[in-house]
Amino acid sequence: MLMAVAVEGKFHNYPEQAAASLWTTPSDLAKFSLAVMQAARGDADAIISPEMAAQFLSPQLNSWGLGPGLYEKDGEVIGFHHGGANQGFRCKSVAFFEGGGSGAVVMTNSDEGDPLIAEILAAAAEVYSWPKEGSKTQEWFALSEAEQLRLSGTYRAAIGGEDYELTVKQDGEGLRISIPDINLPNTFCAIAREEGTLKLTDCTGYTASFSEDENERAGLMCWVIVLLRMKSESAMAVVVCLLATISGSGEFLCVPSVMPSVIPQGQSCL
Repeated sequence: MLMAVAVEGKFHNYPEQAAASLWTTPSDLAKFSLAVMQAARGDADAIISPEMAAQFLSPQLNSWGLGPGLYEKDGEVIGFHHGGANQGFRCKSVAFFEGGGSGAVVMTNSDEGDPLIAEILAAAAEVYSWPKEGSKTQEWFALSEAEQLRLSGTYRAAIGGEDYELTVKQDGEGLRISIPDINLPNTFCAIAREEGTLKLTDCTGYTASFSEDENERAGLMCWVIVLLRMKSESAMAVVVCLLATISGSGEFLCVPSVMPSVIPQGQSCL
């Protein structure tokens, strides 16, 4: 079981105010999502203008609008989302236009809150029939201790034109991969062996592939973000979160939720 450690001072005040200065509640952020949906529908009592909402939801590069990420289907924007993260906190809001409008805002007080957020959103997606954020299952298998030791070490890689050192260590029956400035708190578990390449994924959707060069030295080949869910044995500190589900009627349901400290093997950690 991982022990939780409080952030010194309880939270940080970051100098980059545009990216890290918003402090709010799940309910108030849900109200903002409702206001965007009402404006996009052209409701007469919307507090945001239709023109502003149209700009906000206008597709830019890589399925991003002018602020939120966009859910798209057949070239049409069907919803929007945004995550939030600084030290000690992980959050996400989602909203969909179908059925009069629905969505959720989940806030956690942990660097390891992403799996809990994904679990809650996957359950909500099933209940409300959302076209995105639904669950998937990925089978995995345990690595031998010898293979874990062979893959462990320090790797150097160029990501986005910058040079990084990646650290790989044993972690349960998988591996822990650490990269500066990238939060990867979850175990990577093996999911496939293909032509000398070992593929792993964690329960938030990052994947890593290891292969061997001509000198039989393990090398980290690539990083790809995919939407996967994984069955694994996982432990995380107890996280208390607030969940606010939203609907087109403007009603809210606030539910205190506690994540079990240990997820038994064979159950989904996401």
